[in-house]
This record gives sequence, C-alpha cells and structure tokens, in this order.
Amino acid sequence: LGLGVAALDEMMELELAEELDADEILARLKQHTVTGLDFCSVEVLAPDTHKGQIENVVYEFPVPSDRRAQVARLIDQFLAEETRLVTRPNRRTPVDIRRDVESLELVGDRLRMQFAMKRDASVRPRDLLAVLELTDLEQQGSYLTRTSVQLQTDEVS
Repeated sequence: LGLGVAALDEMMELELAEELDADEILARLKQHTVTGLDFCSVEVLAPDTHKGQIENVVYEFPVPSDRRAQVARLIDQFLAEETRLVTRPNRRTPVDIRRDVESLELVGDRLRMQFAMKRDASVRPRDLLAVLELTDLEQQGSYLTRTSVQLQTDEVS
C-alpha cells in the first residue's frame, strides 16, 4: 500500500515450518496480533499451488455532495476513452491507465475504483483521483481505502 492508504481487506501468504490446519493458524495469528490488525480467515493451499498473484483491487474514496455531479461527468468521459496516457518519473514511455480500469463509479458518497493488476506499469488509484480532479481532497485529509484484494492462484501443471 502507498503511504496514507487505509486497508480493510488484505491478504498475506505464509510458508510454515510445520503443517497446521487453518483453525490453528488463525488462532495463533490472533494470539500474537497487535491492536487494529484483525485476522479474519485462513486458507491452507495445496503444496503445489503457485504464489498468489494479485488479479484486481478495489479502492474507495469519499466524494463531497457538491463535487459528485462533476465527478460523474468526468467518470463518463474517462470510461468513454479507449486510452488515457500518463507519464511517470523514471519511465521513458507513458502508461495507459485506461486499459486496466475494470469499473469506476460513484456509489452513494464514495468513488469506487476496481482495476486489474496484470502489468508492470498499471493504473494507480491516485492516477484516477487526478483524472477526476480529486487530488485536492486527499491533500485536505480525505484518504483512499483499499477495500478488496483478489488473488489469482494457479496450481502447477
């Protein structure tokens, strides 16, 4: 996660020195956690499972009522585009951020952004805040929240 981004649904992978079932792993994690870090579930993967790769992520960002109409218009414009190039420091070629955006919508008072994480130079949530002219809100104390991380796991064939 980038600095200043909250997380509600994260994943981590562990390689264990001994075989334990999911309930025992969860109990041990909960026993040794710190305040504010809650472990909700554990899934034990088969030994022949590749390391999980992030497939897509979802971020949310609050949008004040007086900005929603403008943001809705900018969302429509962005989604109508086939490409949107942005430049990045230390990168010679621009990055097309449009191709990885799976959904972009206002849900109540929140901007919801879902995008694929399949390429080296993928879309970043702050890229979309800039496109939607919302970066000033982050500078005023609003913050991004990553609400979901979906992993793609493939077994070795």
